[in-house]
Amino acid sequence: MIGFFIRIFNYANNHIKNVMYKIRVYIFSARYRVDYINPIVIPESVDAERRPPESIVQNFSGRLSRFDYKTIFYDAYVNHGGRGVRLCGPPLRNLSEYVASSVFRIDGNDISDNIRLKDESKKQKSRIVGRKGRELTVINEDFEISVPISLSDSRTFRSKNVLVTLNKDNLFSWIFTWASFYVKAHGVNALLIYDTGSTNYTADELCHMLSLVPGIEAVVVVHWPFVIGPFMERPGVKAEADYMQVAMLDHAREKYLSAARSVIHCDVDELIYSNSGVSICDAVQIAPNGAILVPGIWISSETVSSRRPLIHCDFRHLDPTMDPCLPKWAFSPVRLSDGADLQVHRIGRIGPLVADDRFRLAHFRGISTNWREYRTNYDSPSQYSAVCEDICHFIRPFL
Repeated sequence: MIGFFIRIFNYANNHIKNVMYKIRVYIFSARYRVDYINPIVIPESVDAERRPPESIVQNFSGRLSRFDYKTIFYDAYVNHGGRGVRLCGPPLRNLSEYVASSVFRIDGNDISDNIRLKDESKKQKSRIVGRKGRELTVINEDFEISVPISLSDSRTFRSKNVLVTLNKDNLFSWIFTWASFYVKAHGVNALLIYDTGSTNYTADELCHMLSLVPGIEAVVVVHWPFVIGPFMERPGVKAEADYMQVAMLDHAREKYLSAARSVIHCDVDELIYSNSGVSICDAVQIAPNGAILVPGIWISSETVSSRRPLIHCDFRHLDPTMDPCLPKWAFSPVRLSDGADLQVHRIGRIGPLVADDRFRLAHFRGISTNWREYRTNYDSPSQYSAVCEDICHFIRPFL
């Protein structure tokens, strides 16, 4: 008889937990919101830190202000279905043994045996298997840090055409124009923006502005205050430690976008245009491997417009001094293989990913805060500048 009541109690307890989990997911998945992630970072007072790649160390001495020396995990969140906890972050590299020697707890219970640390290319895909809870604690001889464990959210972007990017202090007029173009040209109806520490406006102000874009049905702005990587800090340093953006794409796919209809990865200064009238959000539904690579061209910052601030339609000349810009991509989450590796300018481990000639990427040098290099001279077009007819025919009608 006692056993019977124990079984009834356990059943009721588990049922209540499941109901509470669903309530948390429902509350979490508001259509317009700012999400704050829960990083674990080694304190500055502690000597332990990540070493830069050898190729960078050989070429440059001293500390790089844009290299992430201290972050262990960017975020800890429950996997879809609640089967465990995902630990997203930059690759641990030399910190692997240091972190592995720590004690891990969830809600006060030691779960160190459930930790699976794993570096993969430029990101970390660590996890806690078979355990979940509300709070993660990491303890070692140098520090003890506790952070909340957040929930995955596939509800907000379910069946949506989503545009995803990083942002820092881009002008609202640029962002509004960019989002509006993708709504009109490709049927985008949702935005996932990772804000890396804007100082000209708050994440809430950004979210509110984006909610006003006609046709946008859902906006999530993720507070993502991490350094971009040292490859653009000094000339000649290649993109070998751009951990933050690569991990961001992995975080976006796993935490938010698993049930989206389509995903476009483009920055605020990049517009994908179609020379066939086909939306790229529709094209990925039948594309081989479920993904499309889009080659690009540079659009000069030369202009004859007196408007200030300038927006995309004020630029229409090719930059004759530049090689073609690096490509971007779009994919269908339900068709892309689970093992696909999202990188900034390619998708790996899905077989050949060829460019689709129906689409081009226009990369506008005049839409820039000059954070990487000085681009916005806004000179009058030179005699050598040629008008990009594609801008006139395939982009300006949507702006």
